[in-house]
Amino acid sequence: MQTVASLLLQYWSSLQPSLEKVLSSSEMQSLLVAKSQGLNSLIQWLITHPSLWNEIAYVIKIILGQYVAL
Repeated sequence: MQTVASLLLQYWSSLQPSLEKVLSSSEMQSLLVAKSQGLNSLIQWLITHPSLWNEIAYVIKIILGQYVAL
């Protein structure tokens, strides 16, 4: 969970356009709020949105590919 949250924060500008395509507008808005509040809030957001883990992990793997292993 912390790894995913850290990657989201670190590579946000690369990941955001693709996340906007796979998440609903309300999911994206709540993710933006959590991101703006820092790592702990982003981890909490991920914990409370387990149904989105696959989509987020998929985007991270596609965009960052060879650079990360989740």
